[in-house]
Amino acid sequence: MARLNVHMRKEWLIVLALILLIFSFFTWFNWGFHGDVIHRPPSNTIVWETSYDPESMDPAVDNTGVGDWILSNIYETLYTYPFNSSDTTSLIPLLALGEPIISPDGRNYTIALRQNITFQDGTPFNASCVKWNIERAMKIFSDSQAIWTFAETLKGGNEVKQVAVLNGTSSSVFQSEFDSWIVNSSAIMILDTYTVRFVLEEAFSPFVTILASKSARFMSPTYAISHASDLDLMTWEAYGVDYGQSENYMHTHTCGTGPYTIVDWVEDQYIELESYEKYWRETTSILEVLPPSNAGSIEKIYIRMNYDALGRELNLRNGVVDGVEWPLTEAHLVWDPVNEITRYLNINVSTGGYKFETLFLGFNMGNLTVTVNGTTVITECPFNNRNFRRAASFAFDYQNFIDSAVNGYGIQGKGPIPAGMVGHNDSGIGFNYNLTAAVAEWNLAMQDPVFVNSLNTINNSIIFYHLAGSSLRDEASSLLQIGLEDVYWIPESNHTGLNNNMTFLVESLTYSEYLEYLEERRLPMLPFGWVPDYSDPISYLQPICHSEGALARQIGYNNTDVDMWCDLAISENNPTLRQIYFNNIQNAVADEAPYIWGYQKIEFQTWRDWLRGDGLVFNPMRDVYFYHISKDYSGTVVTNQIPWPSFIELASISWVTYILADYFKFQWIRRKQLKFALFIICTSITLFVTAWNVLFPSMWPQPGFLTSELLFIIYPGLLWVPWYLMYRDTKRAYRRIEQNHKTMDIQ
Repeated sequence: MARLNVHMRKEWLIVLALILLIFSFFTWFNWGFHGDVIHRPPSNTIVWETSYDPESMDPAVDNTGVGDWILSNIYETLYTYPFNSSDTTSLIPLLALGEPIISPDGRNYTIALRQNITFQDGTPFNASCVKWNIERAMKIFSDSQAIWTFAETLKGGNEVKQVAVLNGTSSSVFQSEFDSWIVNSSAIMILDTYTVRFVLEEAFSPFVTILASKSARFMSPTYAISHASDLDLMTWEAYGVDYGQSENYMHTHTCGTGPYTIVDWVEDQYIELESYEKYWRETTSILEVLPPSNAGSIEKIYIRMNYDALGRELNLRNGVVDGVEWPLTEAHLVWDPVNEITRYLNINVSTGGYKFETLFLGFNMGNLTVTVNGTTVITECPFNNRNFRRAASFAFDYQNFIDSAVNGYGIQGKGPIPAGMVGHNDSGIGFNYNLTAAVAEWNLAMQDPVFVNSLNTINNSIIFYHLAGSSLRDEASSLLQIGLEDVYWIPESNHTGLNNNMTFLVESLTYSEYLEYLEERRLPMLPFGWVPDYSDPISYLQPICHSEGALARQIGYNNTDVDMWCDLAISENNPTLRQIYFNNIQNAVADEAPYIWGYQKIEFQTWRDWLRGDGLVFNPMRDVYFYHISKDYSGTVVTNQIPWPSFIELASISWVTYILADYFKFQWIRRKQLKFALFIICTSITLFVTAWNVLFPSMWPQPGFLTSELLFIIYPGLLWVPWYLMYRDTKRAYRRIEQNHKTMDIQ
């Protein structure tokens, strides 16, 4: 009976070994040699992975980067930036027929519209649609959207904005103010079916750039109205939404004039878009908007949410997707910054262009509230001293911040206007990391008794607060803390008059705590991130440098000359005069140092080499534009053909080896040297594979679905288990042999 069980066991082991070998062969064949072919998306489909969902599909509500990107492929504006260029200084008419006619006083913009354009539900696009969309956005007045750009420029709009901010959009005060604005302002006038006029409160020279911004995208009024949540809202005059109703049918649905529309959105999973067959540019002969020859070949788009950064990388390398949001922390794995070439022939990397996304620190130049020994004290903030602000600006390690925050894919900020935007001038502007210069500025500050007294009043301690969970702001605050500590403890630093040695600390706050500290003016420094709503320096200068701007008010910055130059630049159309005003502002801000200009991001995009078209050309005001992209698989470089087995093959081979060793163990024991040699070779291979994968995980070809870090723990375990079992069985066998030898010796 025992002999029969042994034979049955051997037969089952042989069957199992054959199954594993066959499985290993097929996985090797498919993933090692044909992975690019069987996994890649169809030629008329693009799959792109990103790390987060949009806030909304309603262009009057969403204010996320990924939402802006997706909506730019669905909705259109009156003007846009050149499709095949990174230029943001010029605009081309899109839904508009030509350039606007501007009145001599700069307050009236009359625009003729293109005809024979329809929304995706068949509704004709005309002047009434333009007026309706902007008024609808004003009625919602989402605090996360850039509708303030229209509210601050259109006649009577600022009053609506102020009431919305102070009283809320659900208040009767807001409702009354909005209704009054609609009836009395005449801010948007329909001159005829295809002519619209915008009437501004004051001359605003960059107004056309607002008409090219995300706040000026147009949806079908009839589509939105017909899907209103209440019968009372299903009228043209009700705009299909209630006052302040951000959550509405258009939150998850779309209907624009653009080349694509959303057919499905499963939050946290994917967004599916399909092409609009009657898109007006497909049949146009107008040179300004004539699409390239490859336009419209992409019929389906899947924007997939993949929160696993490593998974996105592997999917791109294996051809499962066409493009991904590649994490900057792993940029070196795909891009060689020294030689400026991609590390993978089948992955294109677009980098080097200046994005308009910036991060900077603002100093509190007003009063500071602190608690000293249980007592609340209100005093002048030490950063009200110009020399102390300049000392901090010299003490900040900019390159360290850029390296840690964006892995080196950024440049040091040089003033309020970002590099690459018209008006930028960094000649002699800005600070570098220089502790010697910082000490000199500190010593100048210490000559001011008001400054010394402010330090003593707060018990010689400055705490830099930031919002919990923000690694960027934490890093910026910590570098400022370290820099000021270094300055203070340099022997040449003057401490005369201080009651105690200075301490600089960093603490995080919850969102509610941060808002409370902001209101009570307990923040000596405020970290800011900024992305422009329209491509003009005023989008930065007005909120950051003008005393009535949102950020300038928070830090208490007030310079009457800067205000004057801002106001002049806002109304001036002459580019030469505008540049003079911009230079004056940048020089004044550089001298006074109300901000530390941390970094400006550099673009970093990755996609497979089979994508073609100018829809991939970088522009700081536009992301990937799918309508101008096509696919060409004919010249694809398939790098999956690297003759390295995957973990599954190695695990299969390991188990097969163990099973065979178990089956032939009696024969193997008679040839100890052969068994040891085989064991050492296989163990060395397994050790090398495991170590390589741990040290260089991104350089190991993996099947597309192996996207979880958990599998990188499981598979090494599968590799090592059979070798451990062989070691255990071998050790037991030798013990039996030794026991037999001892028994024979005794006998």
